[in-house]
This record gives sequence, structure tokens and C-alpha cells, in this order.
Amino acid sequence: MSWEPNIKLAVLLGSATAVAIATALFFMRERGKKAKTRQGSYVEVGKVTQIFLYPLKSGRGWDLQQADSTRIGLRHDGVRDRLWGQKGEAFDCGDEAADWCSTYLKKPNCRLCYCADHLRKRQLEEDEVYGNLAKHGEEVGFQDLGQYLMISEASLANLNAKLEQPVTSRNFRPNIMVSGCVSHAEDSWKFVKIGEAEFRALKPCTRYRQTTDSKFRKLIGDSPLFGTNLVTEKEGTIHVGDTVFASYN
Repeated sequence: MSWEPNIKLAVLLGSATAVAIATALFFMRERGKKAKTRQGSYVEVGKVTQIFLYPLKSGRGWDLQQADSTRIGLRHDGVRDRLWGQKGEAFDCGDEAADWCSTYLKKPNCRLCYCADHLRKRQLEEDEVYGNLAKHGEEVGFQDLGQYLMISEASLANLNAKLEQPVTSRNFRPNIMVSGCVSHAEDSWKFVKIGEAEFRALKPCTRYRQTTDSKFRKLIGDSPLFGTNLVTEKEGTIHVGDTVFASYN
């Protein structure tokens, strides 16, 4: 009885297995640079340099090392991100807090309100101007429009090169600052992935005039644009130093 056919078969099977293993290892190595997802192809575009959460609307932001991305915005240790000219439900924190705010701000009849989890959130699709950009069910708490604001360090540097008085990232109240990309690269990103969290670009962020001057990069009437508003596609925790991936389609 000849063993030659069996030997050839074993060699072929062994070669096929080796090729399969090599192919799998190749794709595992490449995953860090490019990840295939339901959104399309993600490519590495930069790193997270700062994370900000604003517990009080128009108040000072917290500079964090990590935060949770949720369906209505950032959260850290149970505190959520910050309504601007919009109506929504809120929990009144009581007279003692109201009196303290009124005294400190020297403005009567102030009330401190909290965006409690059980209250109805503002539906983005109900916005008169930008509602057509949102998906059904996307909502926010006290944010203007969009659950997050992302700005690149390069965009800020490019702006400061045109200003007589430099500004910082805090002038624009972003949630996520990114380094490692060219100026205004974030304007062309369709989807963003940081760790397990995924975001969809909703629109460029319109700015109110107190953060800007006449040399601003781009204007629509009197509304400068700077940064990109994002909404959550997939929840997850983000950290300073995380790699940022973006998809252009």
C-alpha cells in the first residue's frame, strides 16, 4: 500500500493551515491601524489630549482623564454634561440652592435645575433648524445641539495664528480635544471611534460671538463655525491618550 497520496494531502493541509494562521496574524496586526466596522473603514487620525465635562451650564468645565460616553452626553462619577434657548424637563434642586445662586450671582430669582435620568430628554429631531440631521431617538440633556463637541489642537493653533489675542480651548467649551491631525480635519470626519465608543458627526458647531472675532475661519452670516458636534452611536469609556479613529464615509 502506498502512503504517497496521504503524505501529499497532509502537506497540503499543513500549508493551508499555515497560510490561514499567517493571514489571521496579519489582520490582527493591522487592526490597530484600520478597523472595519458597520460605519466603514476607520483610520487612525490622532490622540485624545483633553476631556471636559460641564456639570453646570455656562459654568467651569471639569478637566478629566476619563469619562463615559452615553446616549445623552458625557458622564463621570454619576455627573452628566450640561440648554441653551431650549425647553426641556428638569429637576428643581430647591430653595436653598436657589438662594445661594441668587446671592452669589447677585441676580434675583435664580433656580438651579438638574437633568435627572428619569425625566424626558430633548429630542434632536424636534429641533426646528437641524432636526433633519438627527436620527429618531437621539436626545440631549442641557446641551445646545449635539451631545459632544470635538475640536482639534491644530484647528485651535490655526485660529490663534490669526488672532491678536490668543484663546484657549476653554473659550469654545469642547468635550474632546484631539492632537495629531491637520487643521480642521475634524470637519470632514463622518464617524469617530475612541476605544469602544463610537460617534457620528452631526454638523459643524455654530459659535456665539463672545468666543470669536472678525478674523474667524468661516462665517455663515454672523455665525462662525468651529469644531464638530457629535452624537453617540455606541457607548463606551474614553481616556486621555486614547487613539482616535475616523471614517470619511
